[in-house]
Amino acid sequence: MMAIPSALNDKRSVRKKFKTLRDELQRRAVAHVALRVNLVRFLLDYQDAQICLYRAQPAEVDCALEPIENFFYPRMSEDALEFYRPKTSAAFQAKRDILEPIPEQSVPWDFSRPSVICCPAVAVDNDGVRLGQGRGFYDRFFAEHPGALRIGVVFHVQVSADPLPAESWDQPLDWIVTEKMILRTRSPQRSSQSWT
Repeated sequence: MMAIPSALNDKRSVRKKFKTLRDELQRRAVAHVALRVNLVRFLLDYQDAQICLYRAQPAEVDCALEPIENFFYPRMSEDALEFYRPKTSAAFQAKRDILEPIPEQSVPWDFSRPSVICCPAVAVDNDGVRLGQGRGFYDRFFAEHPGALRIGVVFHVQVSADPLPAESWDQPLDWIVTEKMILRTRSPQRSSQSWT
């Protein structure tokens, strides 16, 4: 039997811990309102950029802002993410319990323009380490597009006081937005690479 690397075991146990904290969050509706206020405040500085949000799964922070047609949303294509700006609020279809933009009814993301990518996470830490669902979609996207500004959008209970386990392929975040704070991460890999 092949041994599972300890970093993967660590990620599994940490992921379980933070999913429980997120799922047991009291006053979730109040936290959502405060978080959206902080997200809008943060995004005001990036009005000339392409802003990419996401349509949340039931337990995740919902960061869909209005009007929906002003923002780009991810679509999973095999093992990659593609972003599209829907032409109408109805230009979405459900795929694996996630609402994704319909490409034929949307405008594709222009990778040559400055972009802000907001992404969900199970947990984040102050160094910008992001623990996702484990499928690596955002890590692969960020590795291919290092110039995009990376924003983790989570509830405050999902911010780890301790460093999270990370693999060599994990891509750090630039900023974290919660209902209680807007935080520039201490990621040494990103401090000179991200645009502001």
